[in-house]
Amino acid sequence: MASHEVRIGSKVLSSDNKDVGEVNRLIVDPETKLVNSLIVSHMAGGERLVDVDLIASSDQEAVRLSIPASETASLPPFVHETVTHVSDWRNIAFGGGPVTSTGNVSGPVAYGPGSYASPASQPFFTTAPIGTIVTETVTDMPEGDVAVGKGTEVKGSDGKSIGHIHDVVYDDNDEITAFVVQSGHIFHKQTEVPISTVAGIAHDHLRLNVTSDEARAQYGQ
Repeated sequence: MASHEVRIGSKVLSSDNKDVGEVNRLIVDPETKLVNSLIVSHMAGGERLVDVDLIASSDQEAVRLSIPASETASLPPFVHETVTHVSDWRNIAFGGGPVTSTGNVSGPVAYGPGSYASPASQPFFTTAPIGTIVTETVTDMPEGDVAVGKGTEVKGSDGKSIGHIHDVVYDDNDEITAFVVQSGHIFHKQTEVPISTVAGIAHDHLRLNVTSDEARAQYGQ
């Protein structure tokens, strides 16, 4: 079975051999260990989602797509942001106290909507949220999937840092077979770590089922 390697940061080429961007992250299913799509920084601006089925080939140099450059502009944008909903806003006075009829401040207090004058040269008021504050994450990433990239740390089962993900290796079935780890306190060059050694995958780190010392003995240089 053929092996495919995607290097984080490598360029992305269209089927007509045009540079259309670079790989930022890969979206993977931590349960099935399948690669679902790439998050690509597109030449036209913003991040785009590239389904793994659109990858014609990949290696350490580049990812080559099966579509021309003209079609890459229509790839869906990647959305992942935090939105905060606030039930009400008020002007808050900062100082020593309530604003009196003469404009003096003797202590912090919140007021209702409206503007207030202050004798000071710097403003005493700013708009701030009160009441119910609800934060939600808006994303088009499938529930349960995670995005891994160069910032994804690799840790031993003892919690000690080993390095960071550099490449992702997967087979013809889109199943991850290994991660290439770089730098860190143990791996001083790129080292391939098989998926059998991986205990779990999260957005911010990949956890091995061996300790950092065991990883040094098995894969360290």
